[in-house]
Amino acid sequence: MIQSVLIEIRPGLRTCSVCIVLKDELKDARVRVRNDKAVLRVDDQELTIPFGDLKVEPLTMTCFSVEKRCVNFRVGVESCPKIEQSPRVKRVLPVHVNEVTKLLCKCGCPITDDVVFKRVLPLPSHGLEVADMFCHYDNHMTTSLTPRTNDCLYGIHYISVNRELLKNVKLTSLIKCRRCFACLGLCKKDAVQLWNSCLDLPHENLSPVEEFKRIVRNAVEESFMIFLKIFLECVENNNGLLISVMDKQLIVARSEENLKLRTSNVLKIKYEYHKTNPNLKRLLEKEDIQCIEVPSIVMNEGFEFLMKSTEAIPPMFRTVDGELMAYLEIST
Repeated sequence: MIQSVLIEIRPGLRTCSVCIVLKDELKDARVRVRNDKAVLRVDDQELTIPFGDLKVEPLTMTCFSVEKRCVNFRVGVESCPKIEQSPRVKRVLPVHVNEVTKLLCKCGCPITDDVVFKRVLPLPSHGLEVADMFCHYDNHMTTSLTPRTNDCLYGIHYISVNRELLKNVKLTSLIKCRRCFACLGLCKKDAVQLWNSCLDLPHENLSPVEEFKRIVRNAVEESFMIFLKIFLECVENNNGLLISVMDKQLIVARSEENLKLRTSNVLKIKYEYHKTNPNLKRLLEKEDIQCIEVPSIVMNEGFEFLMKSTEAIPPMFRTVDGELMAYLEIST
């Protein structure tokens, strides 16, 4: 009779929101809340929903409502489930110093000859003004981080190398493999930005969905803004995802088989698909929204991942202000 259970737990506020979704539409229902469970009475049946490691304060139940197939209420939290905090996102060395390396497209086509990188260095955080890292004076020259031919600079999801190293690619504003025509990255003056998910790297091979999660998590961790907005832009297809982070420290418990709750730390986000155009560009600049360029495979699979997350949310909570809701899991 019960289809799913979703509980949002906010440890800082010591409260949780409970949503019970039934298979059939309801006209009326009653709930009795105990310290470790809720008892739902529908017609002549009593259904028990165990809270697992979550302990609540029964006398604090408020906001009870029945809407179609959903029963909702809020209740105070006595103790939260213990969840180990996930470590911060770490940048993984895509190549090693003084090691013979040949960069390959995923199709196996070599896009460089054998090269030995003498320096493999992390790039500054996204959006940092590079010139502010150096001593300077009036009328100083513009500072840039252009890699030399034996340098490999790396960000959270891409590497930057000197464009003179490349072969078997078509260079315009985009970099495309001449064998499979896959878009591998972007040209940035004398440097090229190559996306990890489009290369066969010896020390960095995440799936596009995992790459998507890392990009969003890293943007959240590096930002001091309470309500962060980021725009993941796919230059190749002229589209993007506008993501607004609504809650950075949320615990979500979701039902699995036999109504057993699975608990995890999540980012609660809302998102909206956009085609890029001049008006959107002006809006992003005006609202100081962080823009991050990503490859189409990360964009497409990341969007599918968010859509699946949205489908798992009860229908009445799937949209906020016309934008879709989703959870991005941090740890379990």
